[in-house]
Amino acid sequence: MFKKSEFARKVSVYFGDCLYAEFKFNDKVHDCFFYDYGVLVCWGMDENQESKILKQIEKFEINKYEPSNVEIESFRYGITKDPFIINDVIYLNSENYFTKMVISIAIAQSVKLDFFENLVDVTIEDVKDLPEEVEKEGKVSKTRKQLLQFIGKLHKLRFSLNLVSNILDEPEFVWDYPAFSSVYETCRKYLDIKSRVDLLNKRVDVISEILEIISENITTNNSERLEKTIIFMISASVLVGFIQIFMLFVLFKK
Repeated sequence: MFKKSEFARKVSVYFGDCLYAEFKFNDKVHDCFFYDYGVLVCWGMDENQESKILKQIEKFEINKYEPSNVEIESFRYGITKDPFIINDVIYLNSENYFTKMVISIAIAQSVKLDFFENLVDVTIEDVKDLPEEVEKEGKVSKTRKQLLQFIGKLHKLRFSLNLVSNILDEPEFVWDYPAFSSVYETCRKYLDIKSRVDLLNKRVDVISEILEIISENITTNNSERLEKTIIFMISASVLVGFIQIFMLFVLFKK
């Protein structure tokens, strides 16, 4: 992918967790980490340099995000004796790219979680008025098909969050290099990943439950309407039968 790049110097893949690449701009080397769930973490670059990298990988993108769905998190970083993170400033004990890789994994997980949180917010905005509609009107403006589509979207989101994406998994790299485990856990804790995932799952559960109840209610109403229609048709058929019998009786009587 970067063989013809004028900026790329070194490209490596580590443990299937990420693709690591070095880029050189203005005689300074920068580290970048690419994740297969659609996140890129760059160290020490400005927006112009980041844009050049994004431009290079553009033709390799699959299921590209809409611009409105792109999430960006920015941090500053510096060098100190012991690595830690505070007030969106990351302190490293060296420019070692292994340490950067571990921190980048946590940041990438947080950014992907931002994406899922935004999808849930959009869904909530779409359906937030439905309970009030039921209370006031006894019905909703959405069709059962639309409600099922919302429910399907939420189940797909939960499936991606909990089973498909890697944002809940401890990276294989940390298992093989336990010395980096504390750095990884510190970053995850700072970014509040676990509690955000728990809250997101709870929100999805609540919305899904409400939509399913409303959808079942629509199904019940439709069934009742269908039953009434069938009863009416049977009644009409019986009435027509009686009329025909009555007319035959009158004709024969004459």
